[in-house]
Amino acid sequence: MIEKTTILLAWLLLVAIHPAQLQTTLWEFELPTDRTTVRKWLGTKAYEINRSPAADWAVDAEKLTMSSDDASYEIKIEFPQNISSADNPVIEFKYKVLEAPAEANLRLGNLEDSAFRIYLGFDKLNWCRVPNSIVYAHGSSNSTGARFNSGRFCLGNVYFHIVNDSTSNDWISVRKNIYLDYESVFRGKLPELMGLMIKTDSNNSGGKSRVMLNSIRIISTPTKQ
Repeated sequence: MIEKTTILLAWLLLVAIHPAQLQTTLWEFELPTDRTTVRKWLGTKAYEINRSPAADWAVDAEKLTMSSDDASYEIKIEFPQNISSADNPVIEFKYKVLEAPAEANLRLGNLEDSAFRIYLGFDKLNWCRVPNSIVYAHGSSNSTGARFNSGRFCLGNVYFHIVNDSTSNDWISVRKNIYLDYESVFRGKLPELMGLMIKTDSNNSGGKSRVMLNSIRIISTPTKQ
């Protein structure tokens, strides 16, 4: 009887714990509270800049403002240590699109632009030495919920997930299960997550992009759901 009571109490305790209490932050994009240029701010961070951000990019009150005028800019970030599939990783981010290239279409290589994208890179390469990648993107001509791979040469293992296509200029909060999204397109075990890349571009469609990023974090969750 005592044993059954102990088991019951343990079960009730587990049920009483809210799932959020079991989450652990694995990585977070830290933005300063004071206004500064992105170039100056990045000089203090261990981030690799593939293409130097435009001079008018700025950080203020923990918000990153990014823009591109018939151009392409990105920031590549390698995590201090790879994130394992055992962590059941989930990504959460919040952004606002102020202007998007109207003619952009991520399905078409010659119009492959987006106001905002987050690339997740995994430690599994294809024959062109490009990491398997999931890209959470804002769509202009692509509808929310659409999933498809890049039509560009050597980038067939880069999969776009359209998280929103709104033009309302409202803040957009996104929460995506990395494990399930990887499994749905690559049909295999989730490799370790090496890093991510933030990108805004308009150079293929000839338009303009302007977006504000409020936060990105990757958390560990107790289950894959």
